[in-house]
Amino acid sequence: MVIYAGENDIASGKQTGRQTFDRLAALFTHVRQKLPEATFTFISIKSSPSRRQYFAENDIANQLIKDYLAKQENTQFVDIRPIMLGKNGQPEPILFKSDSLHMLPAGYERWGRILSPYLK
Repeated sequence: MVIYAGENDIASGKQTGRQTFDRLAALFTHVRQKLPEATFTFISIKSSPSRRQYFAENDIANQLIKDYLAKQENTQFVDIRPIMLGKNGQPEPILFKSDSLHMLPAGYERWGRILSPYLK
């Protein structure tokens, strides 16, 4: 099972990084009850240029989720953020549509390079 979740929740302004983690942990518990042997793979919350004001909350959620999953069996945390950043440490605009939120094929290609080893 591969999950990408939390970015829109945080960007709604109604959820903190902690609350986003809590919801993910509840989902994980539910999945474990239904599919105890399934590998649970979480893709880190990306840093979208149009949502800079939420980067800190994204970081909190990502760290909490990463730490939590590290203590569970059959889990993977895939950090796609580094491959999306330029030398200046900011998200590369060439990976995003003009809305600076949704990715272009180049962004998904980068995700694919990072994700493919986890999906084998």
